[in-house]
Amino acid sequence: MHEMSLCQGLMEIIEAERAQRGFRSVSRVRLSIGALANVEPEALRFGFEVATRGTAAEGAELAFDMVPATVWCMTCGETQEIAARGDPCPRCGGAQLILQRGEELRLAELEVH
Repeated sequence: MHEMSLCQGLMEIIEAERAQRGFRSVSRVRLSIGALANVEPEALRFGFEVATRGTAAEGAELAFDMVPATVWCMTCGETQEIAARGDPCPRCGGAQLILQRGEELRLAELEVH
């Protein structure tokens, strides 16, 4: 499960921020997750619980903002949302698509004390 290594990386970011900003604890972590990021939110939630044990983020709420996948279609020139990689343009059925959003996994916000 790669979500565990993602959580370990997230904890490295949180600890680096803590060292730099000097906060005592983290009460909420909000992540932006792209629809095509291949991240399972419930597995990430489990990994986060394990990775935060004994840290300043132990017991912190983990919240998600799900980011839809958007593409620009070279055929019709429109920006559209798609549900899965390989889907055609929902407007014209074109297959020449340029991904604009949807693969990201980003730390959007830390609520700290």
